Amino acid sequence: LVVHVDVDAMFAQCHQVEEPLRLSRHAPLAVQQHGDIIAVNRLAKACGVEKRMEPAEARRRIARASGERGAVVHVPTDAVGRVSYRLYQKHSAALLALWRDLALAFDESAVLERHASSYDEAYIDCATQCEARARELAELLRSRSLDLGFEVSVGVARNKQMAKFASVCAKPYRGGSGLCVAVSSAAADALLACTPLSALPKRLRSDRLAQRLADELSARARMSHAHEKPAPPSIRDVRLLRHDALASDIAKIYEEDARAGAEAVSCADDDGDGDGDGDDDDR
Repeated sequence: LVVHVDVDAMFAQCHQVEEPLRLSRHAPLAVQQHGDIIAVNRLAKACGVEKRMEPAEARRRIARASGERGAVVHVPTDAVGRVSYRLYQKHSAALLALWRDLALAFDESAVLERHASSYDEAYIDCATQCEARARELAELLRSRSLDLGFEVSVGVARNKQMAKFASVCAKPYRGGSGLCVAVSSAAADALLACTPLSALPKRLRSDRLAQRLADELSARARMSHAHEKPAPPSIRDVRLLRHDALASDIAKIYEEDARAGAEAVSCADDDGDGDGDGDDDDR
C-alpha cells in the first residue's frame, strides 16, 4: 500500500512555527511574494483569500473577517531584496528526515519518494498490504509531524495517484479529518465519486476532455433522470465511461503510477534536503 503525506499550507505553517507568539495557529495567515499571494492557510481561505490574489485585497479580507488577529507576511528576502526559500527548505528537510526515519522504523523495506518540485509532500511505499498496518503508519506520520509544529494530511490507497486523491480529501479545509483511507473497493469508489476532474494531473487534463465528458454525462442524466439536474462530473464518472475513446485516455490514471516529475529515493539513501521549486497547490 502507498501512503501520501502532505503538509497543509506549508509556507504559512513555517512562519507560524518560526514566530508562534506573533502568528497564531488560530488566526488567518497568507504569505505573499512581491505582488502575489502564494500560500493561504485554512482560516484565511474561510475569509475569502485565494492564491494569486493581490496582497492588499487579502489584507482587507482578513482584517474584515478577523480584525487584528490575522496577517499577511512576505516570504523571506536577503539584504538586497531577493527572495529566499531557505526557511522553507530547512523545515522541509526536517520533515522529510522524520518521515524517512518513521518509514524505516515501520519496515526496513519501505521506500520514500519525494516529489522533485515540492517541499511539502512525499509518497511512502510502506511494504505491506495490511490496511490496519498502513493506517498505523499514517497516524504516526500525523502525530510526529505535529511534534515538529506541522499539521499534515495523509492518504492511504493501493497506488500513488489514489493516495494523493485521498490526502487531498483528508484536508481540513475540505472538511476532512486529516486522514483518508481508500483501500477497499467501496472506499476507493466513494473517494473517486467526490474527486472532481480538476484533481487530475495536468498532463491528463484539458478543457476539451472535461467538456466532452461533461456533455456525455449530462446527456445520460437527461435520459435516465429527466427531472434531476446532473452533478458536476467526478473522476468516478471517467471510470464509468471507459468505453469512450476520449475518456479512456484519462482512465489510464488508475493503472499507472504518477511518474511525471517524481524522484524515487530509497529511504535509506534519501538525504531529505527538500530541494524543489515549491510549486504546490496547497502551500
